[in-house]
Amino acid sequence: MTSLRRLSGYTLAAGVALCAATVAYSAQPATAPAAGKTFVQTIEGADISGTWVVEGYVPSARPTRDKMLRPLDGGDVPLQPWAEVIYKERLSRDKTADAFMNTAAYCLPLGMPSMMLGATYPFSILQTPGQVTTLHEEGHVHRQIFLNRSHDPDPDPGYLGESVGHWEGDTLVVDTIGLNDKTSLDLLGIPHSDQLHIVERIRRLSADKLENVMTFEDPKTFTRSWRFRRTYSLQKPGVHPAEYFCQDGQMNTPDPVTGRPSYPGGSPPAP
Repeated sequence: MTSLRRLSGYTLAAGVALCAATVAYSAQPATAPAAGKTFVQTIEGADISGTWVVEGYVPSARPTRDKMLRPLDGGDVPLQPWAEVIYKERLSRDKTADAFMNTAAYCLPLGMPSMMLGATYPFSILQTPGQVTTLHEEGHVHRQIFLNRSHDPDPDPGYLGESVGHWEGDTLVVDTIGLNDKTSLDLLGIPHSDQLHIVERIRRLSADKLENVMTFEDPKTFTRSWRFRRTYSLQKPGVHPAEYFCQDGQMNTPDPVTGRPSYPGGSPPAP
């Protein structure tokens, strides 16, 4: 009995110690302070966390030409001649059975920047020490933005690229490179090359509104750099990215009425 009581006492003491250690650990920054130093753990920058969708989004069977990306300074996207030929050809097929389909139609990532420009499904922003992460319902992809570090000298090309960021006051500045050329800037088919460089300036305009001003540079595709602005609305508590089903590598069969791919699992159609 004495041994049992002693064991119980040890177990209780161990439990208390574990709880204390857990509390202490939760307060630790990513890098522990030097011996004898005190600290207060905070998440760097402003609070942009939450679940968001594109502001004012109205579902439709196809994106219309009045929803084309337009530079902030007006006019059309400044395409190089070869890119303009491709884009016009894609637009000419817009109302046909051979309409342009982006990578999401083939169960591949929508990619950057389209995943942030046409977030027709909810996406969440999580802030942790040293990193901001976006979780997207469409395709179940996640994007990592590493804070206060430089780019890899030679990042492997990918759909999401490599994103690094830093805070300037209440604005998160995100620099993205390392993108492949398999995606398009929008659902109508604006092309880009593997030289695409994106700088985002993300800030909270109000309690329920987020702004993202993107600057695009791609000397292979654009005749100059240009900017585009997107805003997002905060969703009510309980709304979060839901399950999304798509069989990798398989074409989503276009709906005979809308002409858009159908998405298994009950996900809504793309705009």
